[in-house]
Parts: sequence; structure tokens; C-alpha cells
Amino acid sequence: RAVLLAKHSKNRERSIEEVMGCSELLSTLFFQAQEWVPLTEGTLCGLHHRLLGYHPPSAFHAGGYKVTSNPVVSINHRTQERQVVLDPTPPGPQTDSIDRQIEWHRSLYHAVLHQTSGGKYRPRPADYVWEPLNYFFIQMLREALKDVAILRNRYRAQQKLSENARRILICFKSMPEKRLKVSELILESGMARRTTQNSLMALVRAGSLQRLGSGPSSRYQLVF
Repeated sequence: RAVLLAKHSKNRERSIEEVMGCSELLSTLFFQAQEWVPLTEGTLCGLHHRLLGYHPPSAFHAGGYKVTSNPVVSINHRTQERQVVLDPTPPGPQTDSIDRQIEWHRSLYHAVLHQTSGGKYRPRPADYVWEPLNYFFIQMLREALKDVAILRNRYRAQQKLSENARRILICFKSMPEKRLKVSELILESGMARRTTQNSLMALVRAGSLQRLGSGPSSRYQLVF
């Protein structure tokens, strides 16, 4: 901290806590990047938590998704006039609906990718045939717009989930195509069996998961 304070003394555009978080995150990325292949949603949430770990005002959303708007505001200290200079993406589902459509049309997506590349890597982007892929994504966007209301309702329900239920949900989002048993989720999350079962029930009620089968052999799957 003392070293960072010395380097930071001439420029106060960022707080020392933010700089320390960035420094720690970059160090972690440098030494451990190879351990995170393939990259999962759980890993990204963990990195986000580390980035904000030194910034107490951000503790409530460290490692989680945005739940409130966070515009960047410029303040004229002479007149107290406030002006929004950057309005980032608003809270709520943004890409889930597109991902959902691509997952439903996975075979078509793979066919379009092959049509675009001809099955070969090409060093020059201009050598790819982009029209089929562009048309595919336009169609997916059109379908995704129909899902907005469904996803917003699901998002609101997820904001009411307990921290334990969120941990279970992250396990599914890192393996969206798999049907997981309670025993697998206990191992993945590190939580007790009863806590895991209660979290699964809450996620099913929220419409985030579906239960397949009954008894000890039952499995759970992410709802797209």
C-alpha cells in the first residue's frame, strides 16, 4: 500500500483502493491465467470480487452482477452542476436472451460458422464469407426480443435469492448443458447437503432451474 500511495500521490483520479484492486487482479491474471481455461462464469465472478476487494463502497456487489445504475457523473465544484458523461449498460439481463436463442439453434449456428469459414482458418478476415453469419445473428436478435419480458421477470426473481442459491446458480452457468445431481453440486459448491437442497428448491421456484426425475437419482438443469 505504501508503494502504491507513493506512485499515486500525483494523480487522484482513482482512489487508492481501486488502484490496489487493479494491481492485485493484474498480478493474479499474470500468474494464474493458464489455470482458468476454459474460462467460466464462476471464475469471472471471483475475479470481479478480487478487483473490488479493497473498495468497501463496492462490497455489496463485488463478485455479482450489476443491480443498480452507475453513471459516471462530472461535477462542477463551483456551480455544483452535475453532468452524466458516461451511462454504462443498465442493470438487468442483456445477453442471456441471445445466448438462449443460439443454444436452441446450436446445429444451425455450427452450420453457419462452417459456411462462413469453409471449414478452414483464414488469416485475412476479408477472406471469410460474413453474410450468412450476419444474417444468423440478426435472426437471433429478432427472436431474443420476444424473450425480454420473460428474462426480466426471471432476473427480478433472481435478485431475491439468497447468497447460497446464487452460488448454486453459478455452478450451473459454468456448465449450462449439464444435468447435475445434488451430490455433484455439493462437491462443486462446497456447501452442506441440506443447504444445497434448499437452494435448489428456491431456484426451481424462481424459474431458474428445472428438476428432472425424482428421488436420489433426480437431476437439475438450467432453464434457458
